[in-house]
Amino acid sequence: MKHAHWAMGTLVAALGISGQAGAVQQLRSSLQDAVGTCQAARPSFEGAFRKRPLGIANEGDSTAFISCALPAQTVNSPGISLLSVFFINRGGANVEMSCTLIDRLASPLGVPTFLPKVLSMAAHERKIGEWDHQRDNGGDLFTALSLSCAIPPGVEINATQVTYGIDVGA
Repeated sequence: MKHAHWAMGTLVAALGISGQAGAVQQLRSSLQDAVGTCQAARPSFEGAFRKRPLGIANEGDSTAFISCALPAQTVNSPGISLLSVFFINRGGANVEMSCTLIDRLASPLGVPTFLPKVLSMAAHERKIGEWDHQRDNGGDLFTALSLSCAIPPGVEINATQVTYGIDVGA
C-alpha cells in the first residue's frame, strides 16, 4: 500500500512538472559590418571595391560581384527568420542591383535554396534589402546563409543583420 501511494505521488509530481516545462523563444539579431562578412567574388572585381570601416563600396566603372558569408546561431535555435542587408546608393543615378540569398543547408538533405531579388535604388538613397522566411521561403526558416550581389558603381553595402529565435528555457 505504501508503494502504491508513493508511486501515485511520484506520477502526479512528474505530470505536474512536465506540464510546466516548455521552451521559451526570444528573437535575437546579429549585426555584422560588411567588411567582416563580404568580399569581392573574384580577384578581377577586387580593384573596384573600397573597403572601409563603414562598408564596402563599388568605386569602379562597372558592376562588380560581392559575396558575403553570414554568421548563424545553430545552438538552441530553430533557424533564421530574417536577413536584412543595408545599402547606400552614393551615386547620382537610379540603379537596379540583383542579389541572391543562398541557404546552403536548407531542407531536405542539405540541398541549397537560391532566392534572387532585384532591388531598385534612387540616387543617394539608403535601402534595406530583406529576405523574410515567411514571404520569401514558404514559411521555412533559413539555416546557413550566403549572399551574392551584383553591385553597380556608386553603391555600397554597409552591414548585414541576421534575426533568429533562440531557446532560453522555460
